[in-house]
Amino acid sequence: MRNGNDFHLARIYYELGRTYEKMHQYSVALSHYRTCISYDRYCTNGYVGQGRMELLFGKFHETKQVIDSVLRLDSSNFEAWRLLGRIQEYFDDFDNAANSFLTGLELERVAPLESYGTVPRLWLHV
Repeated sequence: MRNGNDFHLARIYYELGRTYEKMHQYSVALSHYRTCISYDRYCTNGYVGQGRMELLFGKFHETKQVIDSVLRLDSSNFEAWRLLGRIQEYFDDFDNAANSFLTGLELERVAPLESYGTVPRLWLHV
């Protein structure tokens, strides 16, 4: 069972990873994404962030393993499908890469703007 505190710490480390990634401090971002995953092994955003960093560092096999983990947890993660396409492209698997890119685009088209869990709720008293 997931601990609520661990979930919040994972979210904090994920956001730190995103911030450092935007500042082009990729090693620090990777460290934060890995810490995020250590707190919540179901945090697909953390895995996707780690995959982006591994890909930036040219670690294609590691990226493939990370993305496979994401897709086992959430096969509708459009970012993971895009990264998978880039990896397949690197390995000259162009037919599968095209399918992965198209899958990612289709999933992004139908994805909600925010996950259901982050949408604030209004409680009405009758």
